[in-house]
Amino acid sequence: MTGSRGHRPLFSSASVLRRSPIPASTSAFASGSAAACSLPISARSESIACELNIHSFESGHPEFDATEKDRRDPGTIKLNHAIHMKPIRRGPNGPNVQLECGDCHRSSAVVASWPYADAKYTAANHSYSDQDEVLPLPRGTRGSLAPMTGRELMAPVKFATACASCHLLAFDKRFEEGVPHDKPEVVQTFVATKFQEYIAAHPGELRVSKDPSRDLTGKPLAPDVRVLTPAQWIAERTAEAEKLLWRKTCNNLQCFRDTLGCQHIGSQPPMTFVDG
Repeated sequence: MTGSRGHRPLFSSASVLRRSPIPASTSAFASGSAAACSLPISARSESIACELNIHSFESGHPEFDATEKDRRDPGTIKLNHAIHMKPIRRGPNGPNVQLECGDCHRSSAVVASWPYADAKYTAANHSYSDQDEVLPLPRGTRGSLAPMTGRELMAPVKFATACASCHLLAFDKRFEEGVPHDKPEVVQTFVATKFQEYIAAHPGELRVSKDPSRDLTGKPLAPDVRVLTPAQWIAERTAEAEKLLWRKTCNNLQCFRDTLGCQHIGSQPPMTFVDG
């Protein structure tokens, strides 16, 4: 974590989750770890930007960026960590499980199995690159003092390894597989192709009977039976799938908006199916 004026403390961010005043126990922990920060400027390299006369967190220490007013997570991901850290159901019909932080958050140097991964998604190719998942560092950010080992920072959370076995991307009861976790135009092409192949093999479904459960007050009643062309049937099924994915599935899966600047299927606001 970097200070608001370029200061770089050498202690764990776990010790600075609160604003000053720091509790006594935290101050005691930090005072030893941050000894180098409180040295006089003459005792440190002049190439390092730091504050003079830092005696403690309460006296002379600059504020941390993450606690400044109007500071927001630039990732815009929607995830309720409190809910995910309680016993939670694994998938629509699965048992309750207790998640651990390391089930989703690891450094890139850690090599271990992912308990909530889905093999189909981890093996799938996608149209975006891993670099698209990483936000650029702000200008003026200080570089590493030593070669990076891969353990310094958490790697971006990936849907395939952290989410896929619980959050299904189902889009229609006719298909067991879900949509790819990819850009909207890729998802739209996938859905349309699936319906095209399906109706070609099941032409009897072009005769559509009215579903009484879908009669809504104030809406005109549909005829008891409609006979559609293949193009009409595909268009209707695709529109229903898009509504399901946008209004329910995507909202529940904490998808990003505007991360890659892609337009969502149809007329909905921009959204991308990127890892998260």
